[in-house]
Amino acid sequence: MFDFYANWYSLIIIVEYLAIFLGSIGLIFIAMVSLRQIQKKKKIWYLGIFLIYSSLLELLIHFTGEDIHTYNLVFVVTLLPFLLMCYLSSHYLVKRPFKTKLEFVKTGHGKTNKVTKQEMKDMKDELQSANIIAWSGSIGAAFLIVAWSAKVRFIHNKEWMMAQELTKTTDNLLGFGGFMFLISALLIAIYFIIDVVLWNKRGKFPGLVFRPMILCLWQFLFLISI
Repeated sequence: MFDFYANWYSLIIIVEYLAIFLGSIGLIFIAMVSLRQIQKKKKIWYLGIFLIYSSLLELLIHFTGEDIHTYNLVFVVTLLPFLLMCYLSSHYLVKRPFKTKLEFVKTGHGKTNKVTKQEMKDMKDELQSANIIAWSGSIGAAFLIVAWSAKVRFIHNKEWMMAQELTKTTDNLLGFGGFMFLISALLIAIYFIIDVVLWNKRGKFPGLVFRPMILCLWQFLFLISI
């Protein structure tokens, strides 16, 4: 009988963390749908749907975990969605690379004769939807930063040992943020070189270097929030 309840408890725990992981990714799509409906159809009530969804996700993140191990699992399952959000924000917020590439294709330079009409249409659609995707990623990343910050400041178990172990969790988060900050800084140098090459080829500065700069900014905000 004890094994039966233990198995059910383990299953509930797995479902709980899976819900946090999928819920964090789902936040991006909820934000996209809401922003698209508000922008194109002026349906402001979609904002309410997003607020309800994000509030429920915040409660799930905030109150999941009773010890340091389960606390750490919450951060682990939300790291990948956070990186995805940061990527969407940094990649689509800077639209100049899309514009310069589209202009280069339209002028007929280089190997652009191989570009089909469908590829041209896809490039235009990507440029038009860039704002919504960028803001969805930005909203999601900001949400997780606030959720993490609130969680490390709220200790469910008030025992002294829990407070001491939570410091290790904070140190691990700072280590992760610092590592991603260094990676972003390295990407700035790499993207700058790519920019120079494309600038020489297309005659216009693409501005790819601004993407890792924004990514760097997200990691900085993460570091100062913990």
